[in-house]
Amino acid sequence: MALDQAGAGARRAFIDLHCHTRASFDSLANPDAVVRAAASRGLTHLAITDHDRIDAALEARDAAPDELFLIVGEAAGLQLGAVVPRRQVRCSRWSD
Repeated sequence: MALDQAGAGARRAFIDLHCHTRASFDSLANPDAVVRAAASRGLTHLAITDHDRIDAALEARDAAPDELFLIVGEAAGLQLGAVVPRRQVRCSRWSD
């Protein structure tokens, strides 16, 4: 069912799947400021995908308000021909 066909009571998701914090060389944003800004702008889901690390994403997850589902991700730098092994992913919090 398309979003525009959803019933009047249906919730819409507003998602950003690529966001960096000060943990990446290309951002100066504090993780707690990022989640506050995302929530204040109506995002429902946010993925923090800093370069080659997840420490700031974990910090952001802990600071995220309940209405914002935080996805811990990583923009992994790979060499040409590298293979990323499949890993089991566990979520610590689920949205409704």
